[in-house]
Amino acid sequence: MFTECYSKENFIKMHSMHDSLVSQILKEDNRLIIIYDNLDINSLGADGFLYYKGKKLTVKYEFESVCNAILYKDNRIKYMDLSAEWEKFNKLKNKITLISYKFSVDSFGEITLNFSVCSKSKYRSLDIITDAVNITYIWE
Repeated sequence: MFTECYSKENFIKMHSMHDSLVSQILKEDNRLIIIYDNLDINSLGADGFLYYKGKKLTVKYEFESVCNAILYKDNRIKYMDLSAEWEKFNKLKNKITLISYKFSVDSFGEITLNFSVCSKSKYRSLDIITDAVNITYIWE
């Protein structure tokens, strides 16, 4: 097991987890937890070696107050406050498959996690926005 910790000063150095399939999203108090499994499958870098450090990654985003999701579907946008509407989001996320493709950090230090969505409901993408203060990557 290997752990990496990031604070607001070095968020930009985090792994984007580009093209990684999300296996679970959980919320515990003021922590959003995203788990990626099977990272040893189809994740070879240009040098022919595994791109990621392990088979499984758990990312814990410790946030202050903001944790929102925005779903994009054709010309419609659905906004959810994950702190207040977690059960509603939980039902929705169990019906979709998420693939991480990038993250960004804005001038306020808020992080936006961008995901492609595969589902029958025809959502196209999902963004999760949070005012994380600490982020921990736990590689297994």
